[in-house]
Amino acid sequence: MQKALITGGSSGIGLELAKIMADNGHDLVLAARDRQQLKKVKADIEQDYGVSVDTVTIDLSKAGSGKKLHNRLKEQGVEILVNNAGVGLVGDFLDGDIARNGDIDDQPDQYLLILRKRMALHNLELSA
Repeated sequence: MQKALITGGSSGIGLELAKIMADNGHDLVLAARDRQQLKKVKADIEQDYGVSVDTVTIDLSKAGSGKKLHNRLKEQGVEILVNNAGVGLVGDFLDGDIARNGDIDDQPDQYLLILRKRMALHNLELSA
């Protein structure tokens, strides 16, 4: 069975996607910022679904994080990427501080594209 990397896999939609993948027999790598929550989710999924779960504590909004994650995982045989990590603001859009919106625009969200490309290239190498 293929191994899946799920970014933002420690809570919310990412956690639910992790459970679905585990229920279908996939071993997992969960990447998220909260180390304690990752440890809890790892234990719960391994117990409930009988699959192997590796965790990576990482903030994917930081520059270079996609490359760092890929380098750490490229030897683990990850074949499926579920890109769930994201960043956003809470509150009324029109009443919010416009400078905070600019901070989000400046985030290195290109990690998604870079991570997907690295994963695809790595999987091509594995299949050759």
